[in-house]
Amino acid sequence: MQLVRSFVGTPFKHQGRVPGHGLDCVGIVVVAGRELGLINEDDVCYPRVPDGERLERQLRSCFEEVPVSESQAGDILVFWINKRTRAPQHVAVVTDYGIVHAHSGNGKVVEHALTDRWRRRIVRAYRFPGVQ
Repeated sequence: MQLVRSFVGTPFKHQGRVPGHGLDCVGIVVVAGRELGLINEDDVCYPRVPDGERLERQLRSCFEEVPVSESQAGDILVFWINKRTRAPQHVAVVTDYGIVHAHSGNGKVVEHALTDRWRRRIVRAYRFPGVQ
């Protein structure tokens, strides 16, 4: 958790992969996975408004899906942002307090409680491979 918490305050930058300088929601997951030696893949060729199908396909190729009810600190939650489509478009890392994530609405990486507003938007949960 300390690793993703160290990203808090980093400015939001679409396709960003540099803690302290610029990260987006996927960047947090990619950088953390690389630092932990758990993932090598990265795709920065995605639009500002993510394609939900593509996002889910990439998550399934790198992570293990887990029931949302069993998600725990270190897992990745996938959320819908657009109320109309409810397509998966955003990711956050679960902490013992709530979630760490970045999106343009915040302007930076933040950690906050997993409120009912965010809980209602959860689509799926994933776990880094080999992590229990």
